[in-house]
Amino acid sequence: MRQRPFAVLALSVALALVAVSFAAAVAGPRDRVIPVSVWSAPRAGRGSEAAETRDQTAWEYDTWNHFHDWFVDELPEAILDSARVRIEDADGIATASLRASSNHGWTWQSYPLVPEGGGSDWYVAPPPVDQMSGGTEIWYYFTATDGLGNPSRFPATAPGQVLEFSILPIVGSEETPGILLVDKHEGLTPGEDGDYQHDSEYYYREALGALGYEWDTYDVNVPGATLSHSAGPDSSGMKYYDTQVWFTSDVDTRTLTPDDQLALVMWLNESTYGKTRNLLLTGNDIGYDLVQVGWETLGLYDIWLASEYIQDSVGDSVPVLRDYAGGFDFMTHADGECVLRGGAPSPCAFDVVEPQAGVALTETAVEYVRSDLQQSSAGAAYDHPVLDYETVNLGFGMEFMMGDRLPDGTYTSGTADRQDLMSNIMAFFGKEPSAGPEPEIVGIVDVGNDQGRQVRIRWERSFHDAPGCTTCVTGYAIYRRQDQWMREPAHGAAEIRRRSVEEAEGIPPADAASRFGVWDYVTTVPSTGSMLYQCVAPTLCDSTAEAGICWSVFGIRALTDVAWVYFDSPPDSGYSIDNLAPGVPGGFLVDYSRYQNQLSWEESQDEDFDYFRVYRGTDPDFVPRPENLVHSTTGTEWTDLVDEGWLYYYLITATDFGGNESDPAWPVRTGVETGGTPEGFVLHQNVPNPLHPTTRISYEVPAPGGRVALRIYDPAGRVVRAMLDTWAPPGRYVVEWDGRDARGAEVAAGVYFYVLEAPGFSERRKMTVVK
Repeated sequence: MRQRPFAVLALSVALALVAVSFAAAVAGPRDRVIPVSVWSAPRAGRGSEAAETRDQTAWEYDTWNHFHDWFVDELPEAILDSARVRIEDADGIATASLRASSNHGWTWQSYPLVPEGGGSDWYVAPPPVDQMSGGTEIWYYFTATDGLGNPSRFPATAPGQVLEFSILPIVGSEETPGILLVDKHEGLTPGEDGDYQHDSEYYYREALGALGYEWDTYDVNVPGATLSHSAGPDSSGMKYYDTQVWFTSDVDTRTLTPDDQLALVMWLNESTYGKTRNLLLTGNDIGYDLVQVGWETLGLYDIWLASEYIQDSVGDSVPVLRDYAGGFDFMTHADGECVLRGGAPSPCAFDVVEPQAGVALTETAVEYVRSDLQQSSAGAAYDHPVLDYETVNLGFGMEFMMGDRLPDGTYTSGTADRQDLMSNIMAFFGKEPSAGPEPEIVGIVDVGNDQGRQVRIRWERSFHDAPGCTTCVTGYAIYRRQDQWMREPAHGAAEIRRRSVEEAEGIPPADAASRFGVWDYVTTVPSTGSMLYQCVAPTLCDSTAEAGICWSVFGIRALTDVAWVYFDSPPDSGYSIDNLAPGVPGGFLVDYSRYQNQLSWEESQDEDFDYFRVYRGTDPDFVPRPENLVHSTTGTEWTDLVDEGWLYYYLITATDFGGNESDPAWPVRTGVETGGTPEGFVLHQNVPNPLHPTTRISYEVPAPGGRVALRIYDPAGRVVRAMLDTWAPPGRYVVEWDGRDARGAEVAAGVYFYVLEAPGFSERRKMTVVK
């Protein structure tokens, strides 16, 4: 679902409040804790990191003290939130942390858990404050390492399965209100096969997703306790939505609290100011709790929903749910009916609820048909004649809608019936789907730390990629547009001619007759029902600093199980970068002479090598810059025609097709420089200094020549290595030291001295060795 940015509170204030939260969380008393085995199923996540769990580490998640959904208006309270988890291991716990991601698992950040102390196995998790801002969904899981170094995670399959909470709104906004699901049911429900695999929210998300709607979810998710602690969102957060879907259960603490009723009445009343307001209320025992038990405080059920509670249960464990021939058809799929999966001895407390008699524009939405063919009303629809808000109040949870009952006691899928009922309710509200059948690209980014020519594409699914779909998506084909482009090799400079994606709007990905040229098929990703997909795809060329951005344009085609039927995304563009520089050129030699210097080096072994750059300077410590670049070539030698060649120093680099340049190579060996005759003995400073990974020491010998000795000493005055001791004719010389002693062992890092001795001459200089 699309996220919208909102202002973030000052981090300093957030951290201060978190500190207070920790103190209270660690010191304060704890409420009821339930085992993880009965906690609602974690959400599907992404990530290739393998989960590894050791049997001896036991986890227990405190579902009363855990992260939950907040609105951006409530950030000061949200950053006081915390979670609590119990970790037991016979070998002890060495480390424990929370891992959280605000970008759907692309990157994860770690936060250490705070032990409660006093010998307790309980830990408090800090809120990931730095990731909490409006419009973010935070995925998280827990990790621990025992005293023997064995890792463990909760959930065990994380990050493939994760927990989550949101800072809402993500989809909705005051300018463009969205749909809000409010989950007050919390527990798992038996599906068609009788297994408790999904929570109630799953079935509402399934129907809305297949119909092309986007929504936000507010999970109340309380395991029990007191009625006062189980309220849903307040009216401050409801302003971002024009349509709300609330679903509850037949547990008292999961019904509509007085706070819920007040917030809903205030929200519905905003239709007075011309705001659209649609409310779908479903779940067992709502009427019983509000009317029979007497928990209704503001006439929400009787007045605002125009509903009349008749009785608590239909009196049949497996009633049929059927459309009612009123002013609006609410069940139009197939035969217009389905089975409600009740149970023995209780029929899941399906309320009998009908419209208030005599109230204009209220009608029966659907009805129950018992096995003895008795009929009763199962829901009321209301279009307020003055305030112009719409409500649908159902006496059952949509999660109990099944297909036909089979002899073995299981049922065929009720997915199509749930989608049909949801579709017609949204039509009654006048709420159009927010998504089309086509997938949508949400990002094309460079794949980092590689040699280029690759991007990672992410896209949102087609709404035909969901359970119960018609014309179902079987996979997503990725296409890359074939644009005309040209690289002109001019010593690495390149001109890339590309069209941006704006020029491709409205062009289907595989339209070979397009004026932009044909599209190349890249690969197909099989459909899995995920909300988001991603794939690495090749680009046509890399972007460089010299050539600018080289765009590659992609499109996604949703393939279906019907021949010749597919859905194309709008095209989008991205670019790749070669992030890795080539290796330093090897074997660099310079042979000096009076009027020319001969340079040579080895070939590059890099596959994306483009050319070499030769730099020349008059200072032994010069830095390669554009102003001292003297030659570019793909060859391995070059002759520099200069007068007094011995005055110059050289560096060489390698450049790849992405414009990345290697570190410079220093000459590793030179011949005698035969320029003008030196006037006296001279010892020059070594280059480079510090040694990197070798260094060059140059000296000069005047006429008529003489015996010279060059030695390297450590700080204690001991000879490390005798570099030379020989007679030398007049000239300029360079020797290289590789940082090794006389035995060939690398010397330690530190300060060293080198001394040149000749008849009537002795000079010492200092150099540094680093590792």
